[in-house]
Amino acid sequence: PRTVMLSLLHSLVLTFGAPGAPIGMNSAAAGYPWRFDGRVWFRPALVRVTDDGSLPHGVRVLSAFGWTLGGSVALQYDASPVQATPQYLEFVTMSALVFKRGAIGQWGSRLFVSAASAAADNRAIWGVPAEEASIFFAERGERLAVEVAPPLSGGVKPVVRVSGWAHTRSAASGAQPVGQLPVMWTPKIKALWVPFVVGSVDSSEPLQTRMLRLSGKSVRLHWCPQVASEQLGKPLPIGLSIDGVVIEIGDPCGNDL
Repeated sequence: PRTVMLSLLHSLVLTFGAPGAPIGMNSAAAGYPWRFDGRVWFRPALVRVTDDGSLPHGVRVLSAFGWTLGGSVALQYDASPVQATPQYLEFVTMSALVFKRGAIGQWGSRLFVSAASAAADNRAIWGVPAEEASIFFAERGERLAVEVAPPLSGGVKPVVRVSGWAHTRSAASGAQPVGQLPVMWTPKIKALWVPFVVGSVDSSEPLQTRMLRLSGKSVRLHWCPQVASEQLGKPLPIGLSIDGVVIEIGDPCGNDL
């Protein structure tokens, strides 16, 4: 159903990061000058709530009994505006469901990319605190799994390994992306939000907000259970992949969270 796809897409792309360069606008779509094409896998997980001061004033964590919804996002870009390395890999550690001004979103505490140029562009152009890592997506594997997860904090160029990546390739030859689902994005904290807000802008600490449009050629559910760990939390056994995912990024929308 469309509503289920929208909800999962919100989490999936949550903070894919938006690499790019000032002259790297690669889309003619009105209002959405940056476009990223590839495939993505998202697996939710239950994670412990931590109060480490990472979230700004006004952003609240949604939790129950000390737990919230996090997960892992792995994405392979086939094309992007990053001119030096348009093809690269990305991994995001999802750490909480969040709430502000009536909007619900999901926050990524750490975002890793496989190319130094992509990390630099994220930081310099979008204000996304991306980090470089040694990321490997192995095609082989009985099912999708995070074989080596990055640390929750610290570490210099950590290693990230995902197996079973061939399972994300599900789009038929010649398929066209559909969807163009609207999502709000706050790059400073790497969070995506359902596009619904109430109340006035928090003048004490507003979050610059941009609109995204999300599309895809093929969506698949995957059975991908995995043992709990400190880095992964308690992974839920169902994940979702989108082949031929298209992420279109707009300019600041003028209605900051």
